[in-house]
This record gives sequence, C-alpha cells and structure tokens, in this order.
Amino acid sequence: MNVDQVVQQIADKHLKQQKNVGDEIGALCPLHEDHTPSFYINRSTGLWVCHSQCGGGGLPWLLRLLGYSRTRADRVLEPIREELEAAKKEKARPLPADPFRAAMVLPEAMLGCYDTDRPLSELTDKGFSPELLNEYDVGFDEKRSRITFPVRDIYGNLAGISGRATKPGQMPKYRNYDLSKWYPGYTYEKGRHLYNGDRVYSRLYWGRETEPQIPVVEGYKACLWMLQSGFENTVALMGSTISETQVAVFHRLGAHLLLFLDNGVAEIRKTQRIAKALRGPCRISVVTYPFEDRAQPDDFDSEELQLLIRAAIPLSRWLKEPYRHDYVP
Repeated sequence: MNVDQVVQQIADKHLKQQKNVGDEIGALCPLHEDHTPSFYINRSTGLWVCHSQCGGGGLPWLLRLLGYSRTRADRVLEPIREELEAAKKEKARPLPADPFRAAMVLPEAMLGCYDTDRPLSELTDKGFSPELLNEYDVGFDEKRSRITFPVRDIYGNLAGISGRATKPGQMPKYRNYDLSKWYPGYTYEKGRHLYNGDRVYSRLYWGRETEPQIPVVEGYKACLWMLQSGFENTVALMGSTISETQVAVFHRLGAHLLLFLDNGVAEIRKTQRIAKALRGPCRISVVTYPFEDRAQPDDFDSEELQLLIRAAIPLSRWLKEPYRHDYVP
C-alpha cells in the first residue's frame, strides 16, 4: 500500500463531494461546516489545506484533527512508514531520496511518553497559552527534567524529539534525543527540518498570496511566542546556523523572509552568515532591536512584535550597517 492508497482510504471515509484535481483530491472540508469544496489533499505527499479556516498540514495532523488517537493514527500510517523507510535500508543510499523527509519516521504514539499532568510552568508563567502548547504537543520528560518539543518534517511526519533544560546549570540547554535504543537504526538530522515547517509549507504550498512573509527565528520558544502573537507563518531554525536543506526549503517557497534572530554582537554575525546563505530567489529583510535591552523575539509583547516586523530592514541596506540601533521605531 502506498501514500496514494492511504490518502484515498482517508478521503473515502471522511470527505464528501470528492473531485480529482490533477494529483489532488478536492472535497468539502471535514473539519468545519462547508457548503463549497474548500479542502484539498495531495495524493503523493499527504499535504492538505482548507482554504476557508482550518489551515493545513500533513497526514498526522489531519488524523489528529479528525479525532484519531495516536495509536489509531499509527495503524493508518504504518503502510506508508514502511514505504518511506525502504530507501533507508539500501546501503548505497543511506538517506531517503527526498532530503526534506525524516530519515526515520517515528510513531505518533511515542509522544505519549511525554504526556504529563505536570504543568509546564516554565512556559505558562511567561505567558504561553496552555492550549497552544497542547496543540504543538509540547510535553515534559520527567526522567530528564526537560520540556520536550516534537520536530516534524515538512510533510508532518514525526522526525525527532528535542528536550529543553529546566534546572539551573543543566547542560546542554537543548538536547536532541537519541532514540536508537527503541528504534534500531534511528538517525536524526536537525538541519533537514524547520520547526513548524510542516504547517507553513503546507499553507504556502497551496497558497494564494503572491509573496507571503515568513518570520524566521532561532528557537522553539521564540517560534511558539510568534505563533501565539498571530504570526502563523513563523518557523524556527532550531539553532543559530542554517543548512543547505533548510535553504532549499526557503528557496522552494519563494517567500519574503524576515530574519528575526536572537540579538547581540555575536548573534548579529550569525545573522549575517545566515542571510548570505539565503540570498537567491527570496526577498530578505532583517528585524532589528537594541541588544542591550532584549535578546530574543519572545521578550516582546504582540504589539511590539507588530511594530518590529513592520520596520524590518531590507537585507542590502542592513548589511551595510548591521550594528545600527536607530532602525528600531
């Protein structure tokens, strides 16, 4: 069974008024009361979008919205998982042919290991919405005292888990979990993914905007804070460097990139390197703010973020004087 067949099974069960549109299935959206077909799903990738109000994403997110438990979703996705891992088993090709897909797709049920009644006070005390944290499957690793962030490929497949330290002096601050003990042969390459890239990629893949804006931040917290503040196309590099694969995703989307990275003298040098790596088909601007006062995007409230985004500086101008502070409104 392949991706096309699994998508068709889901469509037959949940979609009404189906119509074939090339490599896609159009239908009434199953997630809201729909009278005119506004839902489209790609047969070969599983990417879907509702042009009305429900957003988009990959198959795992769709199944969750349709009310599937993680165990039930795994049963549906299992045939696809075998197909995706076939390339990994070929010694001459240790990675799947698609560089944007997870090297090994993890079962959704493993996120249950980090479901906990313990409140994520380290985040909620700083204003993060519990509903948003739940939506993004942010959990807590009791054994390691780390807040956990699931990382997905652009198709929505679970690719890895990263844990953020919660205790003073706990190192490293972020730790990408080695899951090979439970999944033999497991590998995880952070540089192949963008945090929240699955939802943004799906939305823009089907997008109607001529040049959508994508705020680009460094970390998980900054990304979630931007999402909570209304910037739904925000993605995180999950670090202060950028890989060739991440660059390729941005170039494929052809969006207006807003580099909103952590601030400071050393961080500005990193922004310069990332900006130069991204130059090409994308328009790039840089969001600036005085590093003496605040160091990252989640140090600002939503109104301040709106002002900073609107005042973003075109890259060519910023590169001439990257340390100027009077850019900020």
